[in-house]
Amino acid sequence: MVFLAFAPGPTETGGGSPPAILIALIAVIFVVCLIGSIANIWRRR
Repeated sequence: MVFLAFAPGPTETGGGSPPAILIALIAVIFVVCLIGSIANIWRRR
């Protein structure tokens, strides 16, 4: 998933897909939230 974000997208041809930086940012935020929720579950036990 992270490697797909760093792959060259169809920006030269005008593909209209979201930029890779935005996809990488969303993936990083999702992973950070996932790790935070797992850490909260481990703290409660």
